[in-house]
Amino acid sequence: MLTLFKNAHVYSPDDQGIKDVLVGGKSIIAIQENIELSDSFKTEIIECKGLNLVPGLIDSHVHITGGGGEGGPASRMPELEISMMIDGGVTTVIGCLGTDGITRTVESVLMKVKSIRAKGMSAWMYTGAYQVPPPTITGDIAKDIALFEEIIGVGEIAISDHRSSVPTLSELTKLVAHARVAGMIGGKAGIVNMHMGDANDPFRPIHDVVANSELKYTQFLPTHCNRNDYIFEDAKSYGKLGYVDITTSSYPYFPDEEIKPSRRSEE
Repeated sequence: MLTLFKNAHVYSPDDQGIKDVLVGGKSIIAIQENIELSDSFKTEIIECKGLNLVPGLIDSHVHITGGGGEGGPASRMPELEISMMIDGGVTTVIGCLGTDGITRTVESVLMKVKSIRAKGMSAWMYTGAYQVPPPTITGDIAKDIALFEEIIGVGEIAISDHRSSVPTLSELTKLVAHARVAGMIGGKAGIVNMHMGDANDPFRPIHDVVANSELKYTQFLPTHCNRNDYIFEDAKSYGKLGYVDITTSSYPYFPDEEIKPSRRSEE
């Protein structure tokens, strides 16, 4: 079965103008003007005049088994539904645990990743949670990363936050080093997704790890970098050294505290 999108304004992600897009199975077969097919091909034609057609978005930080819980049992959030991904234009998610690495498990995140993949979307995950040492499947973050194809790193590890385990420089350095080597062995990034809290000088733990080891800033992916003004100001400088992630999902609920993601992305 082929699907032909007609007269769409295509971004790939560069602006391609008005084009037709032919899709077969999970592959894009052609992007060009005025694609015509023989009647012998079974084709669904979708008219897209006046619509934009863009690549699916990648969300690098999603609590796919549900987040929340900090306000007690009633505040626990439900699992991600595939329909939520479709509504947001997201075709790839990276799943993780957050505050609750106590009653939620890495194993449940792994099975949710498998479920999302079975339904036709793309999904990977981090082992661990806020806590250091982090919860794992095998008892070792390095083994989780190296052995499970779905696991690309560890996170979200909380720093500069009252909910963190207040990891020492030594603990954090060893964790990042293990993730890096495991990534090398497993043929993946071994990235460390860092939850940034509200403390002053929030990036200091990362700077200290880099200053006292051979590890690089590119081994880290700090997230929630728009949670307040001073974190974002630091993030602009940090972004010249490594990666930063701007959270898009919580802004409408905390407009007096967080920075609007679209406005800060421009900066």
